[in-house]
Amino acid sequence: MLITKVQIIGEVSDEESVQHFQPLLDRVPERPTLATLIRKHGVEGSDNLEIELLDKFQNKQRFSLAPFADVDPDAYIKIQFLSGPVDLEFPALEPGAVLLKEYLVAGPED
Repeated sequence: MLITKVQIIGEVSDEESVQHFQPLLDRVPERPTLATLIRKHGVEGSDNLEIELLDKFQNKQRFSLAPFADVDPDAYIKIQFLSGPVDLEFPALEPGAVLLKEYLVAGPED
């Protein structure tokens, strides 16, 4: 059985640093701000900073945006899902990036 390690990483971003995503951003109705993420993906009955997103395996992953509690609600938040073999040593996080969750996924061999 193949075991995959996944990290969910969050980072505050600004409009300038997401300009290369502009064609994609133009197709979504709302910008990926802290307030938008919480409103669209927030978990009912949890603290107001907990959200759920689908990973590439189509599994809902619940994690908290609490590290960004003091950030302007209109700030852009970049969420990344990194994955690799279970024994892979992921590179160190970039300055300002926060590890929000790390988990393992078991699946069939390719």
